[in-house]
Amino acid sequence: MTDHSLHILVTGASRGLGASLAKHCAQHYANNQQPVLLSLVARNESALADCARQCQHYGAEVNYYIADLQNIDITMTTIKTIARQPVDIAFINAAASGYSTHGEEPWTQQQTIIQTNLIAAMACATGLIPSMKQRQQGKLVFISSIAAYRGFGLNPSYNASKAGIKCYADSMRHALAGYGISVCTVMPGFISSDMSAGFTGAKPLIITSDKAAMIILEKINRQLSLIQFPWALIAGQKLLSLLPSTWADKILTWLSYGTVTDPSKFDSQ
Repeated sequence: MTDHSLHILVTGASRGLGASLAKHCAQHYANNQQPVLLSLVARNESALADCARQCQHYGAEVNYYIADLQNIDITMTTIKTIARQPVDIAFINAAASGYSTHGEEPWTQQQTIIQTNLIAAMACATGLIPSMKQRQQGKLVFISSIAAYRGFGLNPSYNASKAGIKCYADSMRHALAGYGISVCTVMPGFISSDMSAGFTGAKPLIITSDKAAMIILEKINRQLSLIQFPWALIAGQKLLSLLPSTWADKILTWLSYGTVTDPSKFDSQ
């Protein structure tokens, strides 16, 4: 890493939005003749190595780290290793999901989702903040979801984790305001990915992960602290929160966002 390289961290970089963010960062900074070091973290080694090769094709320097972010000790160790070379931008993106059946969600599944989506994200930020404070410089980008605005029965723990990320990011933006560290919360709608493929409800206005990455990077460069899209879904989610809960629940059920009552139909998709 040269002294003038921009150091960007992406978690969950082996697929979906994380992989697209990594590749578009590499391409964007190459086009702007800005040397960049990408630190990519995920648990799928072959997919992560493939993403790294694609980023290197654009001229980026790439280090990748195999880590299961459900293991917080491993997460903290990995992030501290990466932070030895000060991180300028961190995309805290790794996520897991699942669904409820007949109003219940397995406890082990809930633990996995909260651990991956919320606790690991907090651990990543905790490991990065000291060096950012020391330099009075850095940006933390937390990937939440429009699901944070209003929960629904299909994905209770996923929705809770994304609401937690939004609240944590808002809180850390306030806490770090005097230390030169900016915090951005990203609230995307439906993004085409392996995870969204397993979602049985309606997926209006779904976009590719490449398109989502391009939107995020464009808005990051405008120094926005909140990135949310598409506006139609944002407006719909906020409207639901204003409606009586019985009305909102009926709308969500109509959209097939209720708990799964026929698991065999879900598994066949």
